[in-house]
Amino acid sequence: MNLVELLVGRHREARGADVAAVDDAGEWTFDQLGEAAARAAGARAEAGAGPGERVAVLLPDGRPWLAAFLGAAWLGAVAVPLDPAAEPATLADILEDCEPTVVVGEPPEGAPGRAIGPEALDAGAPREMAAVDDDELAYLVYSSGSTGRPKAAMHAHGDLRTGIEGYGAEVLGLGPGDRCHSVAKLFTSLGFGNGFFRVLGNGGTAVLAAGKPNARSVLGVVARHGVTVLTAVPTFWSQLARFLERHPDPEALASVRVLVSSGDRLPGPVAERLREVAGVELLEGLGCSECSNIVISTRPGVP
Repeated sequence: MNLVELLVGRHREARGADVAAVDDAGEWTFDQLGEAAARAAGARAEAGAGPGERVAVLLPDGRPWLAAFLGAAWLGAVAVPLDPAAEPATLADILEDCEPTVVVGEPPEGAPGRAIGPEALDAGAPREMAAVDDDELAYLVYSSGSTGRPKAAMHAHGDLRTGIEGYGAEVLGLGPGDRCHSVAKLFTSLGFGNGFFRVLGNGGTAVLAAGKPNARSVLGVVARHGVTVLTAVPTFWSQLARFLERHPDPEALASVRVLVSSGDRLPGPVAERLREVAGVELLEGLGCSECSNIVISTRPGVP
């Protein structure tokens, strides 16, 4: 099954008018997200990409990012989400490694692939969704490079199912009505999971925000969009705990039912301070780019 069907298509008949994604510029229903992905697939094909070819997504978090990624999968191409704020030399090295046919965004000068802007995605002629097997390659996630050159972890269309039906549904309890925001960006494994595929796969709403986050800006996103599940790495939770200690606000996380920490070990004192000042349960999970999933996690209500 094409991952677009898993994330978007199967929700459209019964819940097509429900909001699938929202950013500060507007929102898309599941119907609109499916239509945007079909047009983005057409734009990618018109730019020269085809099934099995790499398509780099070099955009900030937002609805165009979703269209770019899902449009690549719709076409049967292989999406490669990358950090648009990375050093040009790092980006050039990764793009040389994955050899994209098309880059959505602004690649470094001389990088391989034809570059198209996000505005081109909406101008493509809609295409039929490519029929793919669960084990066909769908996307690449590059490691951070902390132990050497960044390396691509390969993932198939069917790889998302475990994260949706397992961790997303059974541990986080994600479902229609949830509005989920990840402080970790979509090009990271954590942001990709808790900010995108686990959310849509369970019928929730992905709340997206571009720009460099801080405690104040993230609390603004939570307030504007009624976020119910908030995900971040431990360093952010430490910053948020200090911010709320200095600026007490019992309503700051009023809409949030669960906080999720991953990406590194969460220090015990940080978790305790955050629970005291925010009054919201904090779950801790660990995963990796190679799994594209959280593999071990605490559970709600379990000490």
